[in-house]
Amino acid sequence: DQIGSYYGLLEDLGNLSRELMTIEENDMNQQNLTFWKIMYRILLKKKKEYQELFTSLSEEITPTKISEQVLQILYNKEVNASVSSIENFYNCEYKYFLANSLNLQQIDTMTLDSKIQGNYFHKVFQILLANGFPVVEMFEQKMNEAIQSATIEFQRYFEYNQFNQYLKQQFDKILYSIGEILRQQSKVAIKIEATEFGFGRDNIPGLILELFQNKKLKIRGFIDRIDLINQTIGAVDYKSGKKTFDLSLALDGLQLQLLTYMDYLKSSYTNQTKQLWGAAYLSLLEPVVKLNDLSYFTQEAVLQKQSQQLLYNGIYIEETISSEIKSLYNGTAKNTFTNKEVEKLIENNRELFVNAGNELISGDIKINPAIDSKKVSIGCQYCRFKSICRYEPNIHCGRQIGNQKLND
Repeated sequence: DQIGSYYGLLEDLGNLSRELMTIEENDMNQQNLTFWKIMYRILLKKKKEYQELFTSLSEEITPTKISEQVLQILYNKEVNASVSSIENFYNCEYKYFLANSLNLQQIDTMTLDSKIQGNYFHKVFQILLANGFPVVEMFEQKMNEAIQSATIEFQRYFEYNQFNQYLKQQFDKILYSIGEILRQQSKVAIKIEATEFGFGRDNIPGLILELFQNKKLKIRGFIDRIDLINQTIGAVDYKSGKKTFDLSLALDGLQLQLLTYMDYLKSSYTNQTKQLWGAAYLSLLEPVVKLNDLSYFTQEAVLQKQSQQLLYNGIYIEETISSEIKSLYNGTAKNTFTNKEVEKLIENNRELFVNAGNELISGDIKINPAIDSKKVSIGCQYCRFKSICRYEPNIHCGRQIGNQKLND
C-alpha cells in the first residue's frame, strides 16, 4: 500500500514504463501483463504532461552533427581541455559537450555538495603544506590557522543556513582527523616540492598533442602535491571521496589524472639524479576505527589503525619504489608496474587524449555513457544533464567498458 500524490507517482510510472518496454510476454501471465498495460494508460490519461514525457522516452536521442560554423567557433585552431574534462568525455561525450564546450552551469543553490567540500579541503591543505610539512610541534597550530584562513574564503556557504553550519563542523572533524595522521607522516623524510601546481596555465606549458586538420589539443592539469623522497619524485592528488587506481578504468579513459601527472613529471622534472616513483590518490575521508579491531585501547593504537585507513593508493614504478615509499604510499604488486609497462600506459593515455580531441573537432558527438560489466551506467552517475539527453539504460545503448588489456 502507498499513500501519495500524482507527482509522487511519476517515479513509479517511469519504472513501470521501462518494465513494459523490456519485458517478454512469456515472462508473466497474459492477464497480469494486460492489467498493467491498461493501468498504465489510465494513469497517464490523468496528466497530459505525463503523456508527453513518457511518449518522448521511446524517441530517438541521436544528437545532430555539429555544423562547421559552430565547430569553428568552439574549436578554431585548438582544443583546450583539462585532464578531468577528458575523463568527462569518456564518461559520456555528450556530457563533455554540454559541460565543457557549452559551459552549461547549474544555478548556485549554496548547497555544500562534494565539489564545495573538495575545494574547501584542497584549500586547507594548500595553506597547511605551502612550505612543506610543518614541524611536528607546530602542526596543530598550523592546522588551526589553515582552517581559519580557508573558512573565510568559503564563509558565504557555511553561514547560509544552520544545516551548512552543521556540515562545516563535520568537515572540520574530518580535517583534524586527517591532520593528526599527516602529522605522524610528517616524521618521514618527505620533501614537498610544490603544492597546487598547475601546468598548461600561467605561462607553464602543458601537454600539446597533434590532432587532425592541423589542430592541436592542449591539456592542462593541477597537481595537488609533488613529493620528493630519496631523490625520487611523484604526484599526490587529493580526493574528497574514496578513490583507488583502477587499471581497467585507466585503459578506458575514466582515470587519466595519475598517468597524465606522471607523464608531465617524467618529461619536466626527472633527470639523471631524480627519478619518478609514481602518482597516488589521497582520499580525504574521516577514518573510522571499530573497537573490535583494537587489541588494546590507547591513543597510539587508534592512530595506528586510522593511519592504515588513510592510505595513499596509486600507480608505482617497480624500479624506483623503495620500501619506504611502498609502506607510505601503499604500494602493492597489483598497482606496481615496470618502467616499460608505465611507458605503455602513458602512450595509451596520450592516444586517449588524441582520440577525444579528434572526436570533438569532427562534430560527431554521441550520447554514449560508459556501461560497466554489471550493466550499470556509470557515465550517468551524478550527471546533471539527464533531463536534456533523455538517456534510458533499458532502452538506449551506451559504451561498454572493461574489455581493454594492458597488452592490447
